[in-house]
Amino acid sequence: MGQRRCGIPSPFLRELPRELIEVSGERSLRPAGEQRRSAPPARRPAPAGKPSRTVPTGAPATKPATSFKAGDKVRHAKFGEGVVLTSAPSGGDEEVVVIFPGEKPKKLLASFARLEKVKG
Repeated sequence: MGQRRCGIPSPFLRELPRELIEVSGERSLRPAGEQRRSAPPARRPAPAGKPSRTVPTGAPATKPATSFKAGDKVRHAKFGEGVVLTSAPSGGDEEVVVIFPGEKPKKLLASFARLEKVKG
């Protein structure tokens, strides 16, 4: 009791941008067997607020395509038929806000909600 135990850092941590990582404690993100440098790397404070995203010069900023748009009529297995209020890309998925009769607006991920478009 009262002991601190650290697990092995996930290899996926290496995919994160360095400026978004705040290191605490003595463990590092280097793989086992890699030589330690003579001096530990400088620690950067985590940025305040949301990180900004930049678009490379010359590349047009495009909005990822979505399957649903405001006004689409959809059917959900539990809530029945509803109308899409908004739809936006969300981390490789699509977040869809739908209003169903007698319900508050529902925020749904398209991949989990299995919404079907209804004609008419």
